[in-house]
Amino acid sequence: MDELKEILNELGIFNDEFWEYVKSRVFVMPFKVEEGCWGCFLIEDEQGNLCNLKVLVPKIVDQRTLLVNIHEFAHAYELFNILGSKYDNDVERSEEFARGKEKEYLKRKSNH
Repeated sequence: MDELKEILNELGIFNDEFWEYVKSRVFVMPFKVEEGCWGCFLIEDEQGNLCNLKVLVPKIVDQRTLLVNIHEFAHAYELFNILGSKYDNDVERSEEFARGKEKEYLKRKSNH
């Protein structure tokens, strides 16, 4: 997870408070990417405010599984930053943000 933390930090989707919060809410599954149902799942309280989240990701074994992790942690970081408030459910914007972080990683990697 240390390599993942470093990558997330480089992509601007990490801080120590986020990591402390999310590390107990991440479930790493040993399934192949094609077999898994990955995601960042939000939990709302009775008033409809975002109160918790869970992250389901594949074990990192190659670039594809790393990209899935980056994508789902990007979602988690977005949600973490709005805990306690209502979630606007702008799926298109959120997916664009997460895909953008994947592309940013690939671009950085190709420049090294």
